[in-house]
Amino acid sequence: MLVGGTVVGLLGLALRDFYVPSPIFVLLLILAASLAGALWAAVPAVLRTQFGAKEIVTTIMMNFIAVYVVKYVCIIPPWADPVMGHPMTFKIVAEAQLPRLGRFHVGVILVLAIAIATYFFMNRSIPGYEIKAVGANPTASQVFGIHTKRVMFLSLAIGGAMAGIGGAIEVMGVHHRLVDGFALTCGAHYGVYGILTALVALGSFAGLPVAAFLISGLLVGADAMQRTIGVPVELVFIIQALIVVLVVWIKKVRPG
Repeated sequence: MLVGGTVVGLLGLALRDFYVPSPIFVLLLILAASLAGALWAAVPAVLRTQFGAKEIVTTIMMNFIAVYVVKYVCIIPPWADPVMGHPMTFKIVAEAQLPRLGRFHVGVILVLAIAIATYFFMNRSIPGYEIKAVGANPTASQVFGIHTKRVMFLSLAIGGAMAGIGGAIEVMGVHHRLVDGFALTCGAHYGVYGILTALVALGSFAGLPVAAFLISGLLVGADAMQRTIGVPVELVFIIQALIVVLVVWIKKVRPG
């Protein structure tokens, strides 16, 4: 997300002197963000497939690099906006911003389209089957002729591309500029809540929107509850922990 958002923020400023129709501009920025995310994820993918480095460790280390890249871009001229009190860039051009749909923006439709495409890719294509097989049992997959290293690289690259698109949507649809810390909520990365959402959904594509709505409602409502009725924000973390414990218990009782 950080890399995708950075690419969109920089291109949205660098191309402000060139008129490009909004639909084409938006599409180009989303493609650029997805490519940047895939290339960024390719580094831990190579380390995993060639040297056996655990992707959990390498991706976390890459996250720290991305965080400071965003900080650098947000405080260094000519991108930084000196008027704002928080580190951030100038606004991207209007043609690069996602159109509004009432209180929402087009990014909501784009996310739903990506979710549907992902469902068909994972359940109706050979690469999707291979990714699921390698994730379940890489040793058995290799015995049955699946190139596990290629599949690992592909899965990490696809994940990076989707994360890049997520960062692009956040910048183009919400902030309209690159903001230091834009991919942080309640002190944790969106990726952490993505893992939590997938866990709550029990691996079901149909359950993902419901789980995402539940988790996002908790996060967004935490500050409002604290301001209006004085509910401690830590209560949200307690509820999240209870949800995780409940889901783990359900998985243990019904492992299928």
